[in-house]
This record gives sequence, structure tokens and C-alpha cells, in this order.
Amino acid sequence: MTFPTTRPLQKLFPQIRWNGPDHGLYLTFDDGPHSEATPRVLDALSAHRIRATFFLIGANVKRLPGIARRIAGEGHVIGNHSFDHPLMIFRDEAFLRDQILRARETIEDAVGLPCRYFRPPYGALGPAAYRIARENNQETVLWDIDSGDVHSADPQTVARRCARLTRPGSILLFHDNEQTKSGIGENLKRFLDLLPSDARSFAVLPP
Repeated sequence: MTFPTTRPLQKLFPQIRWNGPDHGLYLTFDDGPHSEATPRVLDALSAHRIRATFFLIGANVKRLPGIARRIAGEGHVIGNHSFDHPLMIFRDEAFLRDQILRARETIEDAVGLPCRYFRPPYGALGPAAYRIARENNQETVLWDIDSGDVHSADPQTVARRCARLTRPGSILLFHDNEQTKSGIGENLKRFLDLLPSDARSFAVLPP
């Protein structure tokens, strides 16, 4: 079960970044790079002249380094989403450290840029993973709004959910993966069409 917004949790865990640093809107995409979904996202963002933040899985970067380089080359910020997307709670520290550091090394080797941010798979973060990320200069970023795109095939439902909840500074969670590959382009288009024109001020997390 997912909840459309994390706002009830944000005051309980202030050490985690849930919102952007200013009044922009922050589109984020998890699980890439994907051979079909990620290019569709990049094309949609390019058409609207929007930059976003992509949380990449290390194993996917290893398979598709060219798409990872395209993300960086088009001005988007890249974050660490673990090496192969395991649940990172109730795991030993050696496992967690390997997941975080191996993914960062793989990403940075592929794109030639530092990887500052970390987002745990499923948003599930235990104290050990948080501490290991922090000790290795990885700021943990979750989200303010979950688009629900992996659970709904209806672009209008996804778009309305996001547009209704969006507020200045919101970090929005989308996915560029196997589940969303057929709908992500339309999801983004519908969402952008529903936003009031004065809300279309998008930003990326500071690189």
C-alpha cells in the first residue's frame, strides 16, 4: 500500500530530505536507466525544457551506461538508488555498505560526475543504511508526493493525483522502469497539462 503524500512523516524524520530547498517543483525518477522508459522520460522533459533528478540502480547503469550518460549530458542530476534494488532494512552493515558504495562507484564511473544523493529502494530506510550513506557523503532523499505510477495504468488518475497534491517545494516520485515503460510519457504529459501555469517552475536538487 502506498500513500499519496509523506507529509505526516516529515516532521518525525527531519534529517531526511522530503522537499526541495526552494519553491520549485522537483521531479524525480527511480529505478533507471531502462532501455524504453528512460528515453521516453528524457524526450518528454526535453520537450518541456525541464530538468529532473534520476535515482539510478547501479546494475542498470552497468548494463546501459549510454543512457546514464545521456541523463547527465542533458543536465539532469543523478542519485544513487542502490546497486540492485534490495530491501535495505534488517540487513547487515557489510551488505548495506556494499549496495551503497558499489552503486555510487558504478554511477560515477559511467557519468564522470559525483553522485551526492541516496534514495533507498521502496523508500525503506533503516538507521544503519542512513548512517552509512551519511558517513559516505550521501544525502538521503525521499519524496513529498508519490505519483502512484507503478500502481495505476490510467494517466489521468496519476496526473490528477499529482496536480492536486503538488505545492511549492514538492519532490514528486515517478518511475522509469519496466512497469511504467508504456505509460510514463503520457503520465508526464497529462500532469504537466493539469498544472496551473504559475506552478510550472521546476528545479533539480543541487548537484
